[in-house]
Amino acid sequence: MGNNLYTATSEATARLAKERGDPWIPRAAVEGSNVCGRVITRYWPEIDASVADTLVTTMLGVTAVSDPQADGQTYTGAYAVSDVWKEEGEDRRVTIYQKLTRVVTVTTGSDLPTAIAVGSVDAINDFQLQVGTTNITIYKYLWLHPSSRVNALNSTTVAITPPNGLTELKRFFDVEPLGDRTGTLTVVFQAVIWPNTVAAGTPTYSHITAEEGSASESGKDHSQTTQYFGVANSDADSVIDTLSESTPSGSWVTDMIRYAERNPGEAVITRNRVKINTTDVNAQTGAPATDGLLLAMDISMLDGDSIAHERLFPSLLPATAALLVTYIKANPVFTVGGTSYRTTKISAQHLKSGLMNVKQVGELAVIRGAFPGGQLGKMYFWLQDIIT
Repeated sequence: MGNNLYTATSEATARLAKERGDPWIPRAAVEGSNVCGRVITRYWPEIDASVADTLVTTMLGVTAVSDPQADGQTYTGAYAVSDVWKEEGEDRRVTIYQKLTRVVTVTTGSDLPTAIAVGSVDAINDFQLQVGTTNITIYKYLWLHPSSRVNALNSTTVAITPPNGLTELKRFFDVEPLGDRTGTLTVVFQAVIWPNTVAAGTPTYSHITAEEGSASESGKDHSQTTQYFGVANSDADSVIDTLSESTPSGSWVTDMIRYAERNPGEAVITRNRVKINTTDVNAQTGAPATDGLLLAMDISMLDGDSIAHERLFPSLLPATAALLVTYIKANPVFTVGGTSYRTTKISAQHLKSGLMNVKQVGELAVIRGAFPGGQLGKMYFWLQDIIT
């Protein structure tokens, strides 16, 4: 070194310019054990200006340094090269500076440093039916090795336990600008609160989406579909159990329940109910209290009178249906509109709701005249050819 200037840089000749740490990131008890956020700036003075540009170019080609030295001290661990620059003084004496930032290489979730909560937003009633509340919290994991991008973005490889009550929504990985050049993992957590459940499991938000039959007919084939929304997924089973009746009771009985997820974490439950028919049949005796619902009628072509009648007693409790069938067997003749019919067929149908339909078919019970070969309940019409 004839001119007393250096023409090369080395770990042994590096000097410490300054050092700082991140107070948000706790220091480990043992240096180098998952410590990150330490920033050291080291320099090489008295560099010959004729080689300074070449040395800086070479140093800019290095993105990370392991166990760097300064003033003879070794700083254990991996450091990202955040910046490199030179300053020229008198007599073409150049000083080269290198800024290093301690980073951690992430392979599992336990490698991540302490998270910093940088934001939290509560959004009230931001869903279409305005019953849900969302909370979004953003965490940043700083001072990561830029090469950790792939692992850090993999939620299986690098698993993160969400804060209490939150679930992970998405992740971002960024390499900070010149002057830092470390990696930052940003994780967005979200909590969606659906308040539509009370202690008994009965939801408080609902609306009727469909109704069939006539409410004025007091339960004759009357059904109603209701949608319950804003139910938390975790409460869906409890709500479904509450809305389901194992046996018919009260005025309605459930015959169908559907479950679907609409917004994140929100269960929408649809229930179809059938009204129990309590007016058509006497629940104590089984005797018909009304004429039931007319299904079909056969009319005579001779005089226009009814000769056959088919009627339905819908949506009966099983016990009431059984009494009705027993009553009809004991009393086969029934009268509708002043005409008497003798029962020829009884059928009982079990419905998916647990209720039953009973159908009764009868033919004319009183004949107006004697006909050869005639039978009670049957009418034979004789045709006469007219010769002209």
